[in-house]
Amino acid sequence: MTDGAGELIRPTYGDRSIGDVLPAVARALGIDAGLPETNLALPPAPSYVVFLVDGLGFELLRDHAEEAPFLHAHLGEPATV
Repeated sequence: MTDGAGELIRPTYGDRSIGDVLPAVARALGIDAGLPETNLALPPAPSYVVFLVDGLGFELLRDHAEEAPFLHAHLGEPATV
């Protein structure tokens, strides 16, 4: 992923990157998986589902909302790579 000037956007590890998802789920479930610490906090729940849409998927959903209205309705801000 690049910014408008063509510069590579570096992942923000520890703060909403893809590498934070599984450590956050493990922590939320009370599992010590030996994974890195993350600032991503999940609300309490009995279980979690990880549904991954890659960066290209984000842009497709944003640009073609009519093709996947349910997923489009749940778009937030894109995370870093």
